[in-house]
Amino acid sequence: MKKRRSFVVQFQKVILSALIIALCFGTAAPVCAEDGAPAPDPGTSVEEQESIPETGGSDAEALPGAEEAVEQPAGESEAEAAEQPAEENAPPAAEAESEAAVPAEETPAESRPVILMLGDSYAAGQGGFTAGFTEGGGSYWPDYLAGMLPQYRCYTYACGGIGFIHEASGRTIPSLLPYALRRCGADGLTNPEDVKWVIAAAGYNDKDEATYDELRETVSQFVNDAQAAFPNATVVIGQIGWKKSGTAASDAVRDILLKIVAAAYRDGANSAGALYIGNIEYLFTDHDEWIGSDYVHPTEEGCRMIAEYIAVFLQNTEEQAVTIEYYYPDGSLYEQQNYDGGIPEDAVLPEIDLGGGVKITGWNRDGRGLTAEYESGLLPADQEELSSPYTRLYGVLNTDSDYTGFRKVGEEWWYFLHGVVRKNAATIVNAPVNGVKDWWYVNSSGKLDLKYNGFAKNKNGWWYVVNGRVNFKKTDIVNGTINGKTAWYNIVHNKLTPGPTVAHNKNGWWYIDKNGKVDFSYNGFAKNKNGWWYAVKGKVDFTKTDVVKGTINGKTAWYNIVRNKLTAGPTIAHNKNGWWYIDKTGKVDFSYTGFAKNKNGWWYAVKGKVDFTKSGYVKGTIDGKTAWYHIVNNKLKTTR
Repeated sequence: MKKRRSFVVQFQKVILSALIIALCFGTAAPVCAEDGAPAPDPGTSVEEQESIPETGGSDAEALPGAEEAVEQPAGESEAEAAEQPAEENAPPAAEAESEAAVPAEETPAESRPVILMLGDSYAAGQGGFTAGFTEGGGSYWPDYLAGMLPQYRCYTYACGGIGFIHEASGRTIPSLLPYALRRCGADGLTNPEDVKWVIAAAGYNDKDEATYDELRETVSQFVNDAQAAFPNATVVIGQIGWKKSGTAASDAVRDILLKIVAAAYRDGANSAGALYIGNIEYLFTDHDEWIGSDYVHPTEEGCRMIAEYIAVFLQNTEEQAVTIEYYYPDGSLYEQQNYDGGIPEDAVLPEIDLGGGVKITGWNRDGRGLTAEYESGLLPADQEELSSPYTRLYGVLNTDSDYTGFRKVGEEWWYFLHGVVRKNAATIVNAPVNGVKDWWYVNSSGKLDLKYNGFAKNKNGWWYVVNGRVNFKKTDIVNGTINGKTAWYNIVHNKLTPGPTVAHNKNGWWYIDKNGKVDFSYNGFAKNKNGWWYAVKGKVDFTKTDVVKGTINGKTAWYNIVRNKLTAGPTIAHNKNGWWYIDKTGKVDFSYTGFAKNKNGWWYAVKGKVDFTKSGYVKGTIDGKTAWYHIVNNKLKTTR
């Protein structure tokens, strides 16, 4: 019995020693399923973890009071020993197992790769400065990008008003690089080698600052410095699109940004081995609503679109495989080409128009998205503008990037703008087609359409097209569609001509509103080269002779019309309310007392009205002679 009790005591000591060891190391993180290495203790700093000895001292020494826990009372029975409660903080076995099972697809937060974002007020706010970890949930593009790419740790260092050369608050984008490097430890980024992407996106503030050469060299040097500071990172440069249309000044700024700043950013990046975010400079084209009321800074939606564009760029740049398929007109495959690292510059492309189309799937090595299906004989080319953030324009095989005009591809005539087929907006262009120069209609596919009759717009306004061309010979009121509204519109020499005015077609004369459209609900005056006319339900029918109330040149009064035309006096005219004195402007003058003449003779008006009640002698002026005149029922009889 004594031997058995001794065995029980020894067994208890073994069990309690195991519990103590578990308590000593119970806070250690579970083993990561991916590599089998223990993750750092989330409650312990890196420095503290490094100071914990791997060996040395017994398990009991690692936990104060452990000796007392090991020494069990000698007189305890087996049952009493078995009834010892578990440690209060020890989880049930099932819970402990679930904590240890870290899913393989989840990456511990502190081991995620890093995106370092540098920028201007688009990233920090107008006049703002931001530095440090970015969690998402804010209103600027780095905040949105962090939310879109949770697989990365994101850090932002940005200052309003800066550029690569332009300085604000003593900072430039290149100066943020050493600042970010110094701040890494304080901001939680302990290892610069964890940085996978360095993104520098800006551009607006450099518009007045430097020449193309200065900007290109500055960007190139920045790339070299970034690659040295963060050796595992891919450096990405972008000149974020900006456009607020409507003024010559804003268009001039846009030209500078596109032709100087964006070009310098792109060439500086490429020359130093960095990536340029292709076409991001066109992001806001046709989207003025993404620019705020200050005509410079993006709205929250604009910031979200910037982030989305960059997110797509980063995700797709990692996978650069591209497949090109060429098809015959019947849909059968002519040739398929596969590229693992984007389309190389020396790729051999078919030099013929197959007539069946081209399908390209993947991502080009410069980061520009190529996933699309192209029309007959067309391939991607450098573009002038974008119709939406991810839509490319197209050019023919081996096209001249400087060419602007019509070119025949297959059986169709296509219009090229700087070597690119102009798509997504029907318009009128002046250029030769097969040797004949005229103003031609180009449809939304970029093709000449000689069957089209209707309206189209260019920078000079809306034009009415007849059989694919504008001949400037048509003056009419025609039925057509403008901005989705089908109506009758006034054209003069084929151009939409707004009112207010009165114009005609074969069906009559009509009131034209300020949009150039016939308004069939209008009753009132409008003017054309022949004078002022009174329209009834939008039409001048030449049947109305009356004194009517209306507005001319901003003055509302009663006016004399003869066959719908304003007719001036002095005269006497009538409506259903009586006979009235009409002044030299055609308006009833209710203050006038004196003589006036109509086809029936001379009449004497009192306060603008002839009421046929006055007889006798009155003093007045007739044909320039002032005298006393005899009137009977307001009509002149004899003089004295």
